[in-house]
Amino acid sequence: LAWSLGQSAKHLRLREKAVNLDPLSLSALSALGQAYVGNNRPDEALEMFERIMAINPGYPSVYEMMGRAYLLQGDADRALIEFDKYTFPRAVLNKARAHAALGNDLEALATINEYLATSAQDDPFWTASIYGWLGDNDQAFEWLEVAFQQRHTFLRTILSNPYLGNLQHDPRYPVFLEKMGLLEAWRAMPPE
Repeated sequence: LAWSLGQSAKHLRLREKAVNLDPLSLSALSALGQAYVGNNRPDEALEMFERIMAINPGYPSVYEMMGRAYLLQGDADRALIEFDKYTFPRAVLNKARAHAALGNDLEALATINEYLATSAQDDPFWTASIYGWLGDNDQAFEWLEVAFQQRHTFLRTILSNPYLGNLQHDPRYPVFLEKMGLLEAWRAMPPE
């Protein structure tokens, strides 16, 4: 709930407490690692993901999470290696970000276009995230509306989603948040 309401510091404290209470819980380690990524603390995130790998190297999405941490560290080459181990369609955005960080803009665009051609309809929230990251606010809001109509589960992360940061200055953003019941939570968030 703290994460959904944009309360990142509280979210992080709660995730750390969960790991302290159950240090072998893979889901707690994963959630804490993701919280560290969300708070731009990649070294600590990688520590959590390494702990997961030591317990269960086949843990779902650990490679994608590790790739995101490496990307935050500025190691786009290592990030791509990890992203290539994770085959879930929405991982395409992370691959595109890594290619863009390496200056491979054509590869980034090809990766995105492949996703849009094959999976855009299946995952409207992540499609909105792609368009948000690209700066195409019109398309991002169209796909957010589809996600809203479908009650897409990841829509709850809108306040914490780094790919949708471009939308925060668009006048449609507070209107959309009000429709979701998150406008006051957004206004209460500390400025970045």
